[in-house]
Amino acid sequence: MDKPSEIYVLDKQVRLRQPENGFRTSMDSVMLAAACPAVGGNRVLDMGCGVGSASFCLLHRVPDCHVTGVDIQTDHIELAHINAVLNNAEEKAAFICADIRAFEVDTPDRRFDHVICNPPYMEAGTYMASPHVARDTALGHHGQAGDGRRRGEPLPRLHSNFPPFFPLPPRGEVRPAQAAGGG
Repeated sequence: MDKPSEIYVLDKQVRLRQPENGFRTSMDSVMLAAACPAVGGNRVLDMGCGVGSASFCLLHRVPDCHVTGVDIQTDHIELAHINAVLNNAEEKAAFICADIRAFEVDTPDRRFDHVICNPPYMEAGTYMASPHVARDTALGHHGQAGDGRRRGEPLPRLHSNFPPFFPLPPRGEVRPAQAAGGG
C-alpha cells in the first residue's frame, strides 16, 4: 500500500486516511451520507465502503447508528479500521474485507435498516482507465488487455431491493441535523 495521505471533511469534523494513489474521497461520500435517512439506533450497510468516507460522514451526522462497511480491497479496509480510531467510532463501525457480490446479509447479525452505496457510474471502456489498479478496482473494473493497455472489465451488476441513493428532501426543507450544523 502507498503511504496514506490524510484529509478532513465536514469542516474538519471527520478525519480520513486514504491511499495517496487510487480512489480518493470526494463530495460523493459526503452527499451520500447526507442523503441516507438513518436515525439513532439504525443499522446501515455501506457496500463498497473504501476507507469508510461515507460511513464516517454518516456517523458524524447520526452518532447513535451503527455502520458495517464491506469492500474488496484489503488495504482500504485496513485504512477504514484506522479511520474508525481517528474518528472515535470503533464501537459504531465494523469493516469487513469481502466481495459484496458474495456478502451474506440475510443472517440475524446482518440485518440492516439502510444500505448506502456509491456504485461505479461509468461503463467500462467509456473512460480512460486509471494507471492505478486500486482505483480501477474501486471503480468496479479490473483486468488487462492482451496488448498491455489497461482496460475496464465490468463486474456483474448487483441485484438489490435497495436503491443505491436516497432522495434528497424537497428544496427548502432542512433536516434537523443539518439545521443544527450536523451535516
